[in-house]
Amino acid sequence: APKPPKLTSGVAKNLSAAQTANNKKDFPGALAAVEEAKKIDGRTPYDDLMINRFSMSIHVGMQDMNAADVDAEAAADTDPAAIPDTEKAAVYKPALQLALNAKHYDKAAKYAKLYQATNPPAAEMPVITQALYLGGDYAGATALAQKNIDAANAAGQKPARNDLDVVMATQVKQKDEAGAEKTLETLVATYNTPEDWKQL
Repeated sequence: APKPPKLTSGVAKNLSAAQTANNKKDFPGALAAVEEAKKIDGRTPYDDLMINRFSMSIHVGMQDMNAADVDAEAAADTDPAAIPDTEKAAVYKPALQLALNAKHYDKAAKYAKLYQATNPPAAEMPVITQALYLGGDYAGATALAQKNIDAANAAGQKPARNDLDVVMATQVKQKDEAGAEKTLETLVATYNTPEDWKQL
């Protein structure tokens, strides 16, 4: 496997200081070190990627999800060629989750596709499906949801509620009453909630 790119020495030094401060929950100190890293001349795209990832981690620790989202999106918008393949999932997954949280659905759909390309575990697929749906990619969302449902059925497991909801919502949007009714029957049979019975 190719070795990951090296950080510029000044950036590495400041991010190391940021990590030490962050581990002690000294968030102002951690952010100050990140700001110092941003002042280093001759930074590479990989330096900027790591600066944004560190900043995101610090903001998550501070429970400042809006600031974390800005950092995560900046990291995920890095030229994919500058992101080592071994780190792509770790860049796109938080960007997807934080963009969904911030209701940036167009961005969430974009990161969902990038994250999907990293072959994430099956448990992550419903979030990807949801992001595609909310981002307006109904065909992509339905195809993926159906694939997840088929895989769960084949493995003798319950399909994820999220996947069934996405399929049904798309059917309703496309005025496929018969299809939506069939999916709702599956929801009732699988999850047996009063809301689903009422809808049926």
